[in-house]
Amino acid sequence: MKKNPPMEKFFDAYYSAVRQYFVKNVSNREDAKDLTQEVWLKFLVFRKQPKQIDNLKAWIFTVARNTLIDYYRKNNHKKSVSEWDNTFKPIPETNNADLQEKLSTCLTYYIQDLQNDVKKILIASDIKGVSQKILAQQLNMSYPTLRSKLQRGRKKIRQMFERDCYLELGTRGEVLDCQCKC
Repeated sequence: MKKNPPMEKFFDAYYSAVRQYFVKNVSNREDAKDLTQEVWLKFLVFRKQPKQIDNLKAWIFTVARNTLIDYYRKNNHKKSVSEWDNTFKPIPETNNADLQEKLSTCLTYYIQDLQNDVKKILIASDIKGVSQKILAQQLNMSYPTLRSKLQRGRKKIRQMFERDCYLELGTRGEVLDCQCKC
């Protein structure tokens, strides 16, 4: 049985990610704050129980997802569960040059951490705009393999952003502010 990490450490590590999840999926910022607080209240209640969970991060995000589903059911919103789970979206354009510079710096830094083959695929496809099918032919790789590597690379970058950055998003998904450790 694993011992749960101290509350402060866990809260610091995941509060902004949970808040960002709700900001992205709920149009009203006040509702997003309330839902975030609701998740952390559930966490506090859970901490007082003798049960232990092996993966608290997975548990907290499952609670967040279920809280969001309950919110939409309660408010009679019609939105499919799959729409709540689309966690990777390209960063929308922004007119703020400083913000764009911060995001570009982090993205460049994160791309350098990828494996060479994944880095090459991601740069060619997502930055240079080379067709995935053409790229697969150029690299003597099957198209499904290339797509799989590209998706893994995108997922890894998303995880790095979630780990190191707080992105404040507008209601249409535009980046309003960015605070990163990179």
